[in-house]
Amino acid sequence: MTENKSQKGAASELIACAWLLERGYQVFRNVCVTGIIDVVGIKDGKTFFFDVKTRSTRPLPGDPGGLSAAQIRSGVLPLFVIGSECYIEGAPTKIRETIACCECAKVFVARRLSQKYCSNKCAANATRAQKLQETVRANPLLKVHWP
Repeated sequence: MTENKSQKGAASELIACAWLLERGYQVFRNVCVTGIIDVVGIKDGKTFFFDVKTRSTRPLPGDPGGLSAAQIRSGVLPLFVIGSECYIEGAPTKIRETIACCECAKVFVARRLSQKYCSNKCAANATRAQKLQETVRANPLLKVHWP
């Protein structure tokens, strides 16, 4: 019996979920038909986003696995399923953490371990606020009117 593309994809997602569970992840599947993330895995307090890719052969090293630009920006990793074998291509050596921006509290995936802000705009706002606080401390007679 031949499987159609959606059946193969659904079977591969189940294989990938079982594989992640065997490795100690908490696993959550996307129940919607669309979306940039197929599976969310949580391990040791770290969150990983996966796009499950069904392949017949292992791709060459560095192959982005057909991820979209939105997936790459969001830190989604391709989780390849070849038969009953799975592997993660491009898994970072330092795990990316999901954190809240220190300025606007938006949750984002940090690209660096030292990253505190979700954007340059938030970093600039925080710098301006810090400079204003320093000015007020240095000049106690200065009156500041907040908008």
